[in-house]
Amino acid sequence: MQIASWNQTGKEPFLRNLEGMPEFFIGKPFTQRKLGLILALLVLLTVIPRLLLAWQISSICDDGYFYLSVVEMWKQGQTDAALNYLNLNIFPFILWGLESTGLAFPWNFKIWGILISGLTVFPLFGLVRRLFNDRWATIAVLLFAMHPELVKLSVEPIRESTYWFCFILASYLLLRCATSRDNIATPIAAGLATAGAILTRTEGWTLIPLACFWLLSLAPATVSRLRQTQRIVIVLVMIPLCMFAMNLTLLAGYPHWQWGRFDRVPKIVAWMQSQASPANSPQAKTMTAATQSRPLPSHSTAGNDNSSSTPRKIDNRDDEKAIWFEFLNQFSESFEYFNLVLFIVGLTQCHRMLLSRTYAPLLMIAAAILIAVFVMLVQHQNINGRYFLSVLIITLPIQASGAIFLILFIQSIALPTTISHNQKLVVTAGFVLTVSLLFWFEALTSRHKGRVAEATLGKHLCTTFGPFEKVETDRKSGRVGFHTIGKMPNILYNTIQKKFTHPDLLILVRPVRPAHRARAHRCGLTEIPLQDLRQSEFTAFVHPSRIDQSSEPKAQPQIGGENGTPPDPSITSRPEVLR
Repeated sequence: MQIASWNQTGKEPFLRNLEGMPEFFIGKPFTQRKLGLILALLVLLTVIPRLLLAWQISSICDDGYFYLSVVEMWKQGQTDAALNYLNLNIFPFILWGLESTGLAFPWNFKIWGILISGLTVFPLFGLVRRLFNDRWATIAVLLFAMHPELVKLSVEPIRESTYWFCFILASYLLLRCATSRDNIATPIAAGLATAGAILTRTEGWTLIPLACFWLLSLAPATVSRLRQTQRIVIVLVMIPLCMFAMNLTLLAGYPHWQWGRFDRVPKIVAWMQSQASPANSPQAKTMTAATQSRPLPSHSTAGNDNSSSTPRKIDNRDDEKAIWFEFLNQFSESFEYFNLVLFIVGLTQCHRMLLSRTYAPLLMIAAAILIAVFVMLVQHQNINGRYFLSVLIITLPIQASGAIFLILFIQSIALPTTISHNQKLVVTAGFVLTVSLLFWFEALTSRHKGRVAEATLGKHLCTTFGPFEKVETDRKSGRVGFHTIGKMPNILYNTIQKKFTHPDLLILVRPVRPAHRARAHRCGLTEIPLQDLRQSEFTAFVHPSRIDQSSEPKAQPQIGGENGTPPDPSITSRPEVLR
């Protein structure tokens, strides 16, 4: 099989490693009509399961309430508090804009993740298509569409889906800049997408060395080095320009310039230094102070409010084994074992891609993310599995190669040699559909009984002791507070307190921190017993007069949505929800 020159196709000669593959997987590019049909089908396969999951889950995850609380900070002019965790970030402003869509909660926020996931199909297909070919891209996008963890996170108002879209779009446009003769619009768009990724998650900074390497090393022979350097400058200039524009518009009234969040790198360096120095070294103290000055979201890796973030030295072999076990366990569960098998098989089939100048830089980004996650695990003894999903997306081409090998293997042992090409297509489609249905079943059968119970508790507090005007909660009680008043409560953080108010209701998780209990007493609030409720992990403080008025508790309201019934309209249809 003849492979065209790299300078003509934008693909590297390492694709000769695929010459042993059948023509079905290495054939000619799709026609425009076939390409359009396949992309439309992939978009439907991406959007439909996410819509179904969003329909049956009436509440949102804990981190979603955290991001909504950041939106409330921006709306109330509490810029210091809003910037303290997310710093300069576009996602709270996206949520702010979604509030004006007119949709009922939580659809006004869930619809964004569903739409952005559907749009991700196009740059992901384009990226893998330029790295490999059309069939490779089809399988990679199909793996993206059906992965249960990606489906679950896409319906939550958190920034992961937005970051994945920006990262993949930036990678596609950067590779296109490096391997084609497009006009100036392509590097401008690549710079904007890179800025979007940086302004969504810290990992977006890894796109800068990727841009420099690709644009300098992958230029076709007909493109001069000066032209590629100009493109690099255009891409890099767009990043500070976007930050400058945000400072002049969204932060126009803020006295300080904000240029993003850079505290991750010093923390990683401090941890590395702490491995060879005592825990009370200057670097460790600096890191501790930096970490304690910032509130933690509900997915934070800290174990509890009182945990220290001092870099922890691995003292013995048992400690090291426990850390590696947790790391590998979270990695495998986030990947899903089926995808992990595809990844391992794909590495054995296409190991030469590890040395490719096009794909290897992306794998280096994945390796850097894994190192950063491991450092966070050592520091905090706990991590969230979704940190690995960026690695999952980067390695989708390798998983696609594993899927190709498994399909060919099944065909070779299960199908007669005389079977026609169309019959092979039917068998392959049946296998893919079966795997997809199994994955979607896992995602669509997700149940969040804890979320429903917390929402029920919030409505019970409202009907028994309410109505309330001012509600305060700690980080872990945000959902209860939201369903008590129909909007985000005032959330108390470790070190950042909003302007002091006298709440009507204070909801806290057990055991209650002394500072929060003292705050309740200063406000003249009394603790009410909630042991008779399913959510006994929470407690609440109200004015004594409200307890006297509720000597006969009212029936607890039923909240639907999780079991197929519509959500209670008293919560989801209030006009004041998140206004």
